[in-house]
Amino acid sequence: MTEEKQAPNAGATEEAVAADHLHRAPAPAERTERETEKGPDERMNEKVGQRIRALRKDRGWTVVKMSERTGVARSTLTKLETGQMSPTIGLLQKIAAGLELNLTDLLDDRPGGGQGGRRAITRLGKGEFLEHDGRIHEVLCGELSNKKIVPFRSTIPAQSEQGIQRWYQHDGEEFIYVLAGTIVLKSKLYAPVELTAGDSVYFDANLDHIVVNPTEEPARVLWMISN
Repeated sequence: MTEEKQAPNAGATEEAVAADHLHRAPAPAERTERETEKGPDERMNEKVGQRIRALRKDRGWTVVKMSERTGVARSTLTKLETGQMSPTIGLLQKIAAGLELNLTDLLDDRPGGGQGGRRAITRLGKGEFLEHDGRIHEVLCGELSNKKIVPFRSTIPAQSEQGIQRWYQHDGEEFIYVLAGTIVLKSKLYAPVELTAGDSVYFDANLDHIVVNPTEEPARVLWMISN
């Protein structure tokens, strides 16, 4: 099994994820000069990589066994664990499934509350930010573990269709509500559909798909992915 399903003559980084910080706590004052120089992409990659490595070690698995359990190539796992690669949501979902975890538990090691009467509130701009290829995803209500959906507020940059190389496909379902601007959803089974502010779409994520912004202005969307 490959890390992402490929398709010729199309593509886009849709849920490619990685960057910024997973935790809102301020960085320790004793950080080294090299750590201070690291950008948000590097810091995010390192945190996710350390989390994946710790979970693997907790199970006593080698990278080879982790690869067998997740279907993710050994070289890819090594790059993720060492922070040399930005993981997509589809890739993280495969790793989470192999570890028998939810995606939110893979991203966040903070303990969640009980299953009854849970609640989480995210104030404007106070979510946990992930960034990759210019797309900024703000994870909402990230403190709750074992959620059935992962909500994001995302910004899709202008002309994001340029340089597209691949389609995306992963387990689960997706819901997108356009808050501002214009996006185009392309998929293998349907003609491309343009969505503007107020429009929404719900689809099976195992359908090869990409989401792009062909306009000159950034678009903002509410994005939900089932776990």
